Amino acid sequence: MASPESTVRGSAEHCIFLWLGGGMAQIDTFDPKRQSSDGRKDPGSAYGSISTAIPDVQVTEHLSRTAPLLDRAALVRTVHHDEIDEHSAASCRLHTGRPVSGTIVYPSLGSVIAHQKEPLSDAVPSYALMGHPTPGRSPGFLGPDYGFVYLNDTKSGPKGLVRPKRISEDRDARRLKLLAQARENYTARNAGDAAINEYVRTSQKGFDLVGPEFLSAFELDREPADIREAYGNEFGQRCLLARRLVERGSRFVEVSFNMGFVNGTGWDTHNEGQQKQHVLIQTLDQALSTLITDLEAKRMLDKTLVVVSTEFGRPARFDGGGGRGHHADNFTCVLAGGGLRTGQAIGETDELAMKALGFRVSVPDWFATIYAAMGINPSEELYAGDRPVPITDRGTPISELFSVSGCRDNLFSPSTEMPPAVPPAAAGTPGAEAPPSGSRSTGNGSAAPRSELFIPQVEPSPPADAAETVKIKPAATEKIATKLEEPSQEATWFDRVRKAISASVSVIVHLLLFIALALWMLSAEDEEHPLVLATSWSEEEGDTMAELEEFAPSVEIETSDAIEAEVIEVTDPFDQIEMPAPVPADPILDTMGVVGGGSVEGDVNQVLQGRAAGNRAALVLSGGGNEFSEEAVALGLKWLARHQHSDGHWSLHEFHLTGDCNGQCTGGGSQSNTAATALALLPFLGAGQTHRAGEYQDVVDKGLKWLVQTQQPDGGFLGPDFRMMYGHGQAAIVLCEAYAMTHDSFLREPAQKAIDFIIDAQNAIGGWRYVPEQTPGDTSVFGWQIMALRSARMAHLEVPDKTFELAETYLERAQVDEYGSRYAYQPRGGPEAAMTAEGLLCRQYSGWRPDEPGIARGVNYLLQEHFPNPERPNIYYWYYGTQVLHHLGGPNWAMWNSTVRDAVINTQHKRGHMAGSWDAVGPQTSSGGRLYMTAMSICILEVYYRHMPLYGEMAVK
Repeated sequence: MASPESTVRGSAEHCIFLWLGGGMAQIDTFDPKRQSSDGRKDPGSAYGSISTAIPDVQVTEHLSRTAPLLDRAALVRTVHHDEIDEHSAASCRLHTGRPVSGTIVYPSLGSVIAHQKEPLSDAVPSYALMGHPTPGRSPGFLGPDYGFVYLNDTKSGPKGLVRPKRISEDRDARRLKLLAQARENYTARNAGDAAINEYVRTSQKGFDLVGPEFLSAFELDREPADIREAYGNEFGQRCLLARRLVERGSRFVEVSFNMGFVNGTGWDTHNEGQQKQHVLIQTLDQALSTLITDLEAKRMLDKTLVVVSTEFGRPARFDGGGGRGHHADNFTCVLAGGGLRTGQAIGETDELAMKALGFRVSVPDWFATIYAAMGINPSEELYAGDRPVPITDRGTPISELFSVSGCRDNLFSPSTEMPPAVPPAAAGTPGAEAPPSGSRSTGNGSAAPRSELFIPQVEPSPPADAAETVKIKPAATEKIATKLEEPSQEATWFDRVRKAISASVSVIVHLLLFIALALWMLSAEDEEHPLVLATSWSEEEGDTMAELEEFAPSVEIETSDAIEAEVIEVTDPFDQIEMPAPVPADPILDTMGVVGGGSVEGDVNQVLQGRAAGNRAALVLSGGGNEFSEEAVALGLKWLARHQHSDGHWSLHEFHLTGDCNGQCTGGGSQSNTAATALALLPFLGAGQTHRAGEYQDVVDKGLKWLVQTQQPDGGFLGPDFRMMYGHGQAAIVLCEAYAMTHDSFLREPAQKAIDFIIDAQNAIGGWRYVPEQTPGDTSVFGWQIMALRSARMAHLEVPDKTFELAETYLERAQVDEYGSRYAYQPRGGPEAAMTAEGLLCRQYSGWRPDEPGIARGVNYLLQEHFPNPERPNIYYWYYGTQVLHHLGGPNWAMWNSTVRDAVINTQHKRGHMAGSWDAVGPQTSSGGRLYMTAMSICILEVYYRHMPLYGEMAVK
């Protein structure tokens, strides 16, 4: 390892991070040992091995293109950590350099690089992510300024950044001028308002990303056909896009091998996957070898560090299914380019690549090496608030990769101790010191010198019309090298109006409205979280410029003759959304206090405060909602109201027989009118609509009366469905919430009787199932009953403590680990994502704090192993997971919310008779059908105000 006195400040300016999620088998790739006799049963690799450009170093035969290029790379064969058998925790560690913490969210490698290295251009993102946006990839405590731009399409770039054809350049220019004038007016009047400045700065960052520098990177068809073909399939094309992004100034680009899995887990080769592993290796070989030669041909390799990483390796022995398990005690990662001393293998392993023989590289050492290569002092300190946090967890760079001779001017300041902690206010944000110009060292470990491949370091220069090509040896790569050229300057409409981007009129106006509302809802001393503003092109035609007067903000804007607007007035950013009529201020809700930091029992009476008049819009903005989520809620409530039966009930299986529908809707479910009516009423109550006030007052009134009339004398809600406790729990929630919101004495007795029925139906071990006292219970039914009991406590109804105490017994049986972080459908079962989310929500309401190990580990399990995939909706899981993350807030909530919110909004029917509803898609939706899917989706979009956060991060001030 390097000492502080011998650690060189590296010369790399960019990093391309290739993530092989799932666990690459070192013995089958870069550290092959002992070929087995029959290809399956004996320990060792089933593949042959071949020589490389590094003397006496071999790799698998399936890396035939990369092998002759390894004098440009270094194999680090003895990386290790102690996350034994968990993809999520190991993935997080290989993205942040640290284990998962229950008290702090550490920033990712990409975020730290974006923080430490000055942006090269405002027109491209410093940190681009082509992989699932899990917490390990987030900016953590560094904040959203150092987060990623999420890219999931190599052809078009982020959605919403392309100007619609119907918007002319002249019209766009007028919009930009109006926006600029509004911005100047606001900032002039509120120069010292941090919230306003944050909005302006954040929105400008969005506008900056739509110039030619960024969007032209996605025009891969402008590359020579041979180059595109050389990169290979989808993974290779993403590698090509990564090269084009760093070429334009991006500091860090992560490319996940397989975007189709939550963790990019294409390398999770258990069982039969082992038989197909060679396809994965050959895909990596094609993309990696082409990326290296491509970067070198463009004279970018010495300035670009290519990292190949995975979360752990694989053991030598095959398991019963013919695959390999997990092995974190020793695995291989790869570094290429970046001005390092390449052409060597770091570390020696035993005969089966299972153990290191002597020299070992910890994850902190691995990160320190990457940071040092990027010219970042690995001993630097970051700040989580006022708390100093070292960039690495006492990591030391691998000295063999750095050339010290003749580079004494380029050393990090020698220090054997951490520098003294200086608060950020005094020290400012440390910037990366630019490395001095000069030639790179040709030292390359044990490899033979490659003087014929020496490429002097050059400072980054703008793209030229025709770049000089560099002839690359060996001969197998010459054809590719001579084809590689810089992209030509493309003349687009952006070149005439640089950074000319705006949304439709509605989006521009809402941007102004957001800023106006911020003046009212935020103050410098109250707001602790950075503000994030999303901008995009609207899919719908906006209002014409002449209509701006009708809803303009109450500020004066200087205008020219081309813009006929003088005064814009507005008080609510959602005025243009056709929402239900506002509910008058409720004296009961208005007396509720702010959600604070005490016990959940003490705060539960305040959970419905967000539904009160005046709170909703503020909570939508602060919590992560937007005008589109509110439009979807409004449209959904309309659909539900139109499909109520005349006697007040709703039906899962016969909603299409209502007079308004008359068979136009599809997607019927099972027969359960109690559940249907309760589910339909929940989103009305969530939007603040009651039987006493609101546009849907009559709808809610009829629904509540139907429930009360069908309640049995013992308080139960019986029906033809044998799973009666589902519907009963949902009906009990409705009655308790309606009573809590109105204190109508008509509802008190039915609500209390429904709760008493739940108490009596609890089984001996604290659970509930389909019918009263059925054992052992299941977590799905359990969750609805717990939410009903909590709603009863909120409404000041009687619930004995022993009921909750016994419920804790069931949760302890349903949890599958010692922490209570994962939950099964039934005791003794395996963990499931939806049941874990439901179990965690119950734990939150029982009083567990955010720093409980079970909460921290459970949320990490959800985010890392089961991050929502918009292409595979799971509405039941999303319903509970959204509530859990909303209560916690922070960057994890921001990532979850943006994904689920947009997925739900985008799948709603917007036109025709079914407008406002959702198709029944995903697990367990066939029995619920369209009505169930619609009610649950609306509740997800109401999360910002339906229940106040238990831990107070977004409470109304």
